[in-house]
Amino acid sequence: MSALSVSGVDKSFGRTPVLRHLSLDVAQGSIAAVLGPSGCGKTTLLRILAGFEAPDAGEVRIGGRVVAGPSGEVPPERRAIGFVPQEGALFPHLSVRRNVGYGLGRCADRSARVLEVLDLVGLAHLVDRMPHELSGGQQQRVAVARALAPRPALVLLDEPFSSLDAGLRGEVRSVVSAAMRADGATAVLVTHDQEEALSCADLVAVMQHGGIVQAADPITVYRAPSDLDVAEFVGDAVKVRATFTGGFAETEVGRLPLRAPLPPDGSGIALIRPEQFVVTDRNGSAAPSTEYGPAVAATAGQQSFLGHDALLAISLSSGAVVTARSLDPGPAGERPVWLSVRGPVNGYVRGGKTQRL
Repeated sequence: MSALSVSGVDKSFGRTPVLRHLSLDVAQGSIAAVLGPSGCGKTTLLRILAGFEAPDAGEVRIGGRVVAGPSGEVPPERRAIGFVPQEGALFPHLSVRRNVGYGLGRCADRSARVLEVLDLVGLAHLVDRMPHELSGGQQQRVAVARALAPRPALVLLDEPFSSLDAGLRGEVRSVVSAAMRADGATAVLVTHDQEEALSCADLVAVMQHGGIVQAADPITVYRAPSDLDVAEFVGDAVKVRATFTGGFAETEVGRLPLRAPLPPDGSGIALIRPEQFVVTDRNGSAAPSTEYGPAVAATAGQQSFLGHDALLAISLSSGAVVTARSLDPGPAGERPVWLSVRGPVNGYVRGGKTQRL
């Protein structure tokens, strides 16, 4: 049984449809990330799950119990949900201990549970601090501990790391996801940050135009996106024209093996991730051979150094420019290179709407 099941949910505000027959299932004890651009309906979905909004149609089940549907609505306070907003929203006049224990009432193991969840987020030593004495990252970790404390059936997180700086965001995200897994929590994280979704979720549900267009594990969503729109939203994507035949894509960057499911033979688009490109200096040498044919001649141009790697603008003989990601970008400035592609690529055809066949 799914911990969360959303079936055919519609929601409009006035004449503006926001959610369109949206369905989503989240397994018990897993973390699901709902990933999508601003305005796609992520926040509306979260508010419906929390009970702050009612769907116009469809059904929501939490732990097998219907909490929203044609038969009526279960109020938010009776849904057994933990909620972590963007800013944490701790009670400023309560200590860390009292913030975390707020939802536990007078239960016998209240003190022990408070210390348990604070230990999970690495803050048991700050139990008597006030919120204003904490850093932004610590406040968010306390907010997560407070949400976990009553052992809710579902934890909802509304872009909880967006207010943190880049360096702190990764650290807090890692601590929070580890804490939820250690506590056996089921969580739904709403985010527009692809790295956040891919790094901490078991299930990534990509949302566009009010619906879920792909829901799968992070590796599948990145390596085998359901269509070009998903591919371009989840990570960097290089598109090249291709002719598909016999499980291969004939392109101006070489003959490339296709990843299943295979598109039908004919013309279409091959999707290549920038890290799949292999760039080597020409220096008058012959084209290196790959498993499927020789590398192609190209020209490396502008570099964008990112610290851990660099992005290279590579000009092809046709004049088209593709982006390659390299750990060893070589000298700056224009220079002749050989370009090849490592691993299989995805093939797509276009028909009315961009889609994968």
